[in-house]
Amino acid sequence: MSPTERTGSTLRSLGGVAALASLLGLAGCSGGGGSEGACHEVVTAQGLEALEEAGLGFDAGWPRADDEWAEVYSAFGQAGGVSCRWGEGDEGATYSASPMTAGQLEQVTGILEALGFTAAGSGDRVFYVAPDGRPAVFVATGDALYGVAGSSAHLDDLAPTRRGRATISSRNSSALPATR
Repeated sequence: MSPTERTGSTLRSLGGVAALASLLGLAGCSGGGGSEGACHEVVTAQGLEALEEAGLGFDAGWPRADDEWAEVYSAFGQAGGVSCRWGEGDEGATYSASPMTAGQLEQVTGILEALGFTAAGSGDRVFYVAPDGRPAVFVATGDALYGVAGSSAHLDDLAPTRRGRATISSRNSSALPATR
């Protein structure tokens, strides 16, 4: 299977803000860096197991003000979602998810573009791929923003993308790096 096909299959179920809002509401999330319990609701059991096996510890101090993408990660919490981190640097894993209004999405995607992220896709499924081949991608839907970063993070392990109702076709994900 080609990287594009793998990515398309990984993203098959991305979307569904109702499921995301429900998930975050049950977890009691209100800030950018969620509690460990709230963050465990955003990552699949398989993903959490992989993080534990890799020896990546939960970072309760996330997001850090000095992170180069801190403004993006903080926007998740400001919109009522979470951004959660395990481990450090590009070898770690960051999972982020939040419902967002059109205005919030416009602001955050503008920040991503200013940081050098490349937009791919159109309409209510736009992917923002990190500059210089770094392992990070954010996906803006019509009413939510999702993100994974770090070589240990995979969209397959972001729980709201697995529970979503909308489908993203592989034609929208051709510019994305391969996942797992």
